Amino acid sequence: MFEFNDLKLMEIQIEQYMRISGACVQFTGEPGSIIIAGNNAQGKTSFISSIWAALDGHEMARKPLKNGATKGRIKLDLNEIIVERTFTEKSDQLRVWAKDGMLYPEPASVLKILWNKICIDPLEFMRLTPKDQATRLLASMGLESAMAELDSQLAEVNAVKAKADAAKREAEGRLSKLPIPSRDLAPKSIEVLLQAESLAAGKAGAAFAEQERIERDGDTIGTMRARFEDIMREIADLQAKIMQLELERDKLTDTIQVARTTLDAAIAAAPNPQDAQAVWDAARAELAGAESHNAKCRELAEYTATEQAIADARAQSESALEDQRRLKASRKQLISDNPLPMPELSFADGELRYNDMPLEQASGAEQLKAALAISMALNPKLRIITIKDGSLLDAENMAIIGEMAQAKGYQVFIERVGKGELGIIFEDGEVECSAT
Repeated sequence: MFEFNDLKLMEIQIEQYMRISGACVQFTGEPGSIIIAGNNAQGKTSFISSIWAALDGHEMARKPLKNGATKGRIKLDLNEIIVERTFTEKSDQLRVWAKDGMLYPEPASVLKILWNKICIDPLEFMRLTPKDQATRLLASMGLESAMAELDSQLAEVNAVKAKADAAKREAEGRLSKLPIPSRDLAPKSIEVLLQAESLAAGKAGAAFAEQERIERDGDTIGTMRARFEDIMREIADLQAKIMQLELERDKLTDTIQVARTTLDAAIAAAPNPQDAQAVWDAARAELAGAESHNAKCRELAEYTATEQAIADARAQSESALEDQRRLKASRKQLISDNPLPMPELSFADGELRYNDMPLEQASGAEQLKAALAISMALNPKLRIITIKDGSLLDAENMAIIGEMAQAKGYQVFIERVGKGELGIIFEDGEVECSAT
């Protein structure tokens, strides 16, 4: 296993890379800020880029060779090891060897454990959105997938809880508008009552029909009596026909008697229409009462169902709340197992926070300190940080960078426009002045 610690840039040689024709700069290895100065398009950015291009070919410019060149080279002396990358338009070759001359057969393996492939420019990091800052940092820590999965689950749980809370509020609103019903109601069977009403109506109808038949029979007897009286008068007038009429009289008398007996029996046996009507009316009244009763039962059923809906929504919300707590605890544990570079930093709602507020709301100095701390923490072995657009830094920020670099033992290479500062000054692709 390779053991490298506290590696710093002691010397860099650059040949035919981007705007630089040739440059060789030596450094003391002392931590602090190192200014890479010069006017625009003179080679400053090419110098910064060359450091990472040597360490990782993927960081190399799309067209690395200076115009007109066919081959280029970048060599880094990192105190304990030497890294050299040679390249053409179509290929590049990497060599890594120790200070004692031992060549490592698998140079990429050496560099893999040497530095985090995700190097962070503090100023570039400060310009990212809070969510992009979190994504960038998590990716550099190897936690992006795990945190994304937890955040995805948390988002689903949040949606479930929001839906349950909304359903609970809606059900509570409906319940507040419902009358409070009696709890001891049992619905009556409308079908049975309808059958009772029909039976009562049938009995009443039969009674009325029987009454009408009896009345018709009564009319018939009256007619027979009238005929009897006519016959009696004819007997008086027609004595000659007495025998014949007496026979007819006897027959009619017998018939009348039979009819009278039958009528009396029918009258005695016939139901009272008024009683049947009363039964029918009672059945209809009971039916109406049952409908009112059942309406109250329906109100009770609706009230009870709404109460159950509230209980179900509350249970779902409480379950989602427990899931929220569990997932947040898992996120907290994940960060606890993989500490952030500064105790003030944390993650919340997919964003990077500083003292529990979005990092972008912190002061410029606090943001710079956080970005520097993150850059340093990502590469504890290779103690090199590069900053482009350093001209945007004021004196206070430059002082912060210098102090942190010295305190943590890092070399911070800062690209600045102009020639008014001490440092490495580039002019037309070459080093014009070097004060390191």
